Amino acid sequence: MFVIDAKERKIIITNDTTREVIEIREGETLKRKFLEGTQDKYDCILKLIDVDIIDPATQKKTGEKETKAFGQRVGNPHWIMEFKEEEYLIG
Repeated sequence: MFVIDAKERKIIITNDTTREVIEIREGETLKRKFLEGTQDKYDCILKLIDVDIIDPATQKKTGEKETKAFGQRVGNPHWIMEFKEEEYLIG
């Protein structure tokens, strides 16, 4: 489980079993998990981006924004994926 601290520009991850707390700041390296045999291995960094909130009923922007965490591929600023903790080696 993780929470975003937009003010401090970091995510805070708490391990559900050990209760260990890990903080990762924006711009720090994320270690992505790869399936065995994957040839295109790459490094990612944490990016926090303010995104528009979409009303689920109308599918229109509400005018409000929320901060979300993303993994950005190093060397390619246009390649980003929403951060999912189970896709990265944490700790």
